[in-house]
Amino acid sequence: ANEKRVPGYDLTFSAPKSVSALWATAPPEIQRQIEIAFDVAVNSTLTWLEKNVPLARRGKGGYRREFAELVIAQFDHGTSRVAKGKEFEPQLHRHCVIANVCRGQDGRWSAVNSRALHEWTRSLGPMFRATLAEELRATVAALVAYAEETESEPVVEHLRESLAATARPAPIAP
Repeated sequence: ANEKRVPGYDLTFSAPKSVSALWATAPPEIQRQIEIAFDVAVNSTLTWLEKNVPLARRGKGGYRREFAELVIAQFDHGTSRVAKGKEFEPQLHRHCVIANVCRGQDGRWSAVNSRALHEWTRSLGPMFRATLAEELRATVAALVAYAEETESEPVVEHLRESLAATARPAPIAP
């Protein structure tokens, strides 16, 4: 067996602190809407990766790259790691563990080109955050309208306070 072989890679997508704080303190119906927006952002980013970055290693030495379907296990967490002397803090994030095997368009299995994956990881974060911001804009606007219609003043006030704290525009990925 090759001792240099890596079983997989962990891509972690983290919501901005303001979104995590809103999620942690929001009523369940708002938490669920944030989770849906988060899910859409993660999965949209992973789909973009599969469709736009050739990640299958093919040919002698694996130097030829081809597009492939990744094998991904996803795990959600709602808190940060605890540093010594600190307490848990809200941090909505998802670990996407990518197995070091992918299925090419021809149906054959290959190793993942880790260099290609690594080259793109810095671009995936801004892409994820821009998608999350766009999803949340629509979601939160609908929640505010619903809360105002049903005269749920505590929900409306909570959303207004949270939105005021997160009113910075998100960077748009190229």
